[in-house]
This record gives sequence, C-alpha cells and structure tokens, in this order.
Amino acid sequence: MFNSYFNVEASMFPDSDNTYDYIPESSTVMNKLKQKHSLGITRKDGNCFYHSVAQLLNSNPYTLRENNFQQLTEGEVSLLYSLRSEEDATCENGTWVDHIEMNACLRLFPDHILILVDDDAYTVSLHGNLEAKNAFAVQLKQYHFRPIFCNAMKLRSIITKEFVNVNEIIYTHRNSKCSIM
Repeated sequence: MFNSYFNVEASMFPDSDNTYDYIPESSTVMNKLKQKHSLGITRKDGNCFYHSVAQLLNSNPYTLRENNFQQLTEGEVSLLYSLRSEEDATCENGTWVDHIEMNACLRLFPDHILILVDDDAYTVSLHGNLEAKNAFAVQLKQYHFRPIFCNAMKLRSIITKEFVNVNEIIYTHRNSKCSIM
C-alpha cells in the first residue's frame, strides 16, 4: 500500500528551511505501465538519491551517504576521481550521484533491487542483485531523484517476465518495445 500524497516532515531535512521546490506529480513511465503509484518529495540539494532511498527504506540519508562512501572499492574511487572534479569525487554532502555511486550503494542493501524509472529517457532499469527478494523504485527526472511509492515487486515482475538471466533490463515505452542492455 502507498500514500496518494507523501508528506515530508521537517525532521527529514534537519538543515532545511522547510521549503520544497518539487510538487508531487505522476511518473510518465509508471502511467504507461499502468502502475498505481505516488511520488515522494526530495529537495534539489545534490542528496536527492539518498533522500529517496532513505524514505523508501527508513534510513538516514546522511548516514547512508557516508556509509556508501566508506565502502567504495579502490577501483570505484579511482574512477570517480577520473570522471569528476576533485571536489565532486569525494562524494560529499550535496554531490550529485552517478551510476558508480548508485550501484555501490546497493551493496549496502544486498537483499534489494533498485528499479530506476527514468522519465527523461523513458526507460526502466534494474540495478543490484537480480536475485533479491525485495525491490524499491526511484524516479529520475531532470537530474533529480524522487522515491516512487508503489508495489515494486509487481513492477519488477512486469518488467522481467519475458527475460531470463540478464544483467540489466531496459523497458522503453516510446516504441512500446523492450530492449536488453
């Protein structure tokens, strides 16, 4: 079950001025897939991925970000430094999350799979352990992450029912076709 409107409490953003620059709306991709859902609210502060995961998995976004950075492999840190500015490579508070950091974060939740709903590219992708018994969904739209409150396991089964033994599955609704990446 999910909320039709997600109320964000000020305690979720201890450094907040209690103003939010996003109003709940629906996901184009989720609507095309005919999935009942609602979107949570996250601030556009560079921590929106962690706020989204924290809201869905009942954790602290700042602790989550710090724990994630602490468990990055040497190779991931090296790649971050080669792709980002030195300041951004530290994954500090307020630095936008990319796929390297996102996939590393999933190691903190080995029994979960992330369903990333990209409403700009009109795709859905699965990240993490494909054998996981739990799932959660996050929207990406205009470089901003928001939690999706939905039946994520049902969404996962809709996406994967035609595919077996793939590392990543992408559903594109522009052409109503599925493609494997």
